[in-house]
Amino acid sequence: MNDTVKHRPRFAHLLAVTVIVAVSSCGDDEDRPASVPTTLESKVDKPKTAADADAKAEAEPAPPQWSYSPVGKRDPFRSYLTALAAESAVDQPLVDTQKYELDQYRLTGVVTGTARPSAMVEDPEGKGHTLWINSKLGKNGGIVTRIGMLRRSQKGVAVIGIVVTEEIRSQTGDRIRVPLEIPLPQLDTETR
Repeated sequence: MNDTVKHRPRFAHLLAVTVIVAVSSCGDDEDRPASVPTTLESKVDKPKTAADADAKAEAEPAPPQWSYSPVGKRDPFRSYLTALAAESAVDQPLVDTQKYELDQYRLTGVVTGTARPSAMVEDPEGKGHTLWINSKLGKNGGIVTRIGMLRRSQKGVAVIGIVVTEEIRSQTGDRIRVPLEIPLPQLDTETR
């Protein structure tokens, strides 16, 4: 109790000083005289005749006109990510399965039921290539994302194949992933 009694006068003094400062700072500004602005014209010698004014105007060069030159500067509206993506794509060597367009490859076989499913495609030259999940296929940087049953057909037959996901850019620059199914050609069982 003795400590609180000692601190009350200090608190009261502090509160009083704060109130006095706050009230004194809230006065009207009308009592103060406005400062007289000094202008450049009052300091500059005014020519006495029109001939002196013309001579002075001819002696002073006109201020240079400023214009923007974009030469050597980057375009602020072009994304730097596009340039980085193009540079990284050039640095990576192409795999044999990236030589042709995706629709030029023919799916010839699928192996499922293992820990690592695989598929076999044939390129237009007749050369076979083995694919696994995350293998690259096609010129557009497609990646094999699924190997196995894709869906059931209307007849209830399982459609087996691979799914290749290609990443394309929209007009706004957004990345869009497009999954493309490549089914294994079905043998016509009714003709046998």
